[in-house]
Amino acid sequence: MGRRRKSTDALKLELARRLQEDCNTSNRELAEQIDVDAATLGRVRSQLEKGGFIQRYRAHLDPDKYGFGTLAFLRISLENKDKQYVKSVERFLADDPNIVEMHALAGEWDYLLKIRVRKSTDLKELMNEKFQTKYNIKHDGFMISIGSTKDTSTLPI
Repeated sequence: MGRRRKSTDALKLELARRLQEDCNTSNRELAEQIDVDAATLGRVRSQLEKGGFIQRYRAHLDPDKYGFGTLAFLRISLENKDKQYVKSVERFLADDPNIVEMHALAGEWDYLLKIRVRKSTDLKELMNEKFQTKYNIKHDGFMISIGSTKDTSTLPI
């Protein structure tokens, strides 16, 4: 079968889509699936990596199987909005491995934290350690997830 000529942009998008599905697929397999030669695919993949379009490859672990079945969300607000203070709080929170995502918000609350712990009582410890000690962080209580109906980091490209 002859190879069809694809535009570089179309090839980049197709490659990115397939890598999102399974980043362990070899360049040879991807080249066959996309119908381009392996050298071209390797060059385009390298361009995506060097250009920062692909930031890293990682495994999607099942939190329940590793004992981190409790998922909670927490909205927090900082009393002090000084830039240095805010950066210090961000570093302090980012250093906690149980805080798996931290999003800056517009509106009444400053951040939304996504937290993974082994059990709900660990949330109390986290609150006492993180939010009521070094920094005066205002929060409105944890929202504990009772199940995820969609959990993906796949982009709709």
